[in-house]
Amino acid sequence: MENKVVLVYDKLNYPNCSKERFNHQLAENQPGHYTAKGTDTPEDSVFDMVDGIEKTARVYYSGIADKFDRCELKSLKDKTLDDNILYCYILEPFGGLGNFLGQNDNYTTGALEDLSEEVIDKLTKLDNFYVLIAYPHEATVGEGELHALHTSIDKTPISPEKVIFMMNRNWSIVEAYEKMCSLNSIDNKLNLIFFDYFVYEKGEESNHNNFYSNREFLKQKRNNKIVCLNRRLINRWHRMLILAMANRDNLLKQNLISFNFEFEGEKIHYRSKPIGSKTYITKDEFKTNIEILQKQGKRVLDEANMDIISGFRFEDSKTYTDSYISFITETMFLSACLTCHQTRG
Repeated sequence: MENKVVLVYDKLNYPNCSKERFNHQLAENQPGHYTAKGTDTPEDSVFDMVDGIEKTARVYYSGIADKFDRCELKSLKDKTLDDNILYCYILEPFGGLGNFLGQNDNYTTGALEDLSEEVIDKLTKLDNFYVLIAYPHEATVGEGELHALHTSIDKTPISPEKVIFMMNRNWSIVEAYEKMCSLNSIDNKLNLIFFDYFVYEKGEESNHNNFYSNREFLKQKRNNKIVCLNRRLINRWHRMLILAMANRDNLLKQNLISFNFEFEGEKIHYRSKPIGSKTYITKDEFKTNIEILQKQGKRVLDEANMDIISGFRFEDSKTYTDSYISFITETMFLSACLTCHQTRG
């Protein structure tokens, strides 16, 4: 029999290990595909109610599970598990790993520390039952996050060897993780796997939503040289660097370069500069040009409501067919982390 993976849920189409105020009706009517439909999570599901206080969720249900076989935890009771199947109790961190690990938003425990007794029992007794931390939307994971993950696991009865950490393609983390384990005398290690999720999604998008099938635009003169879409700027110093240099060099004219300094709840601090940027721009130039752009507020090229176009299948064809070069600023190209990441406007 062919080996396969089955994702295990407490309840299908609902995030595991969550105290969320979840939109049950939406989950039942439209199970999964929230990302593909344009919202990262169902309406009102990004808040946990903890001690009567709303907090950003630790976990969510992205719909990625629809690509796998699934079952509910209760169906595994009193049943001999198939040795040819790897059963994975899936946890999907929402946003950064801080909330998931119990480090942000006044959380005192991580999601792994709230695993049910039944899940713990299967993890400790069954060889083919694992926790799968599915984090394929991100690749900029470092030794600090993995060390914090070990610290969280150490508070539970489970071994790191029973935890699979799935992330987007990262070419540098394995070596860094091995070094971190050596320095901290960690013998039982996580299982790191890489899922080229965005390559897969963009491939499907190219096959089913390919606006380049009509190539008449190649014969026409285009109005813009560059398209460069920038979404959030807070802690994205590489984008700030590109924007400062673009403004300094008068590249905002006749080019589609977006920015937004008005995201709710975000305040940009420009006192620091990206590491390695001193060869491109001086400190005074950086500060001056960012202040000019901040006064403009934002420059939106297609859609101002990011909730509508979040995810895949939302590219504006004219943005690309009316330009010659698409310049991507998603990856932290000034960092030591070697990753393959998503393209985002």
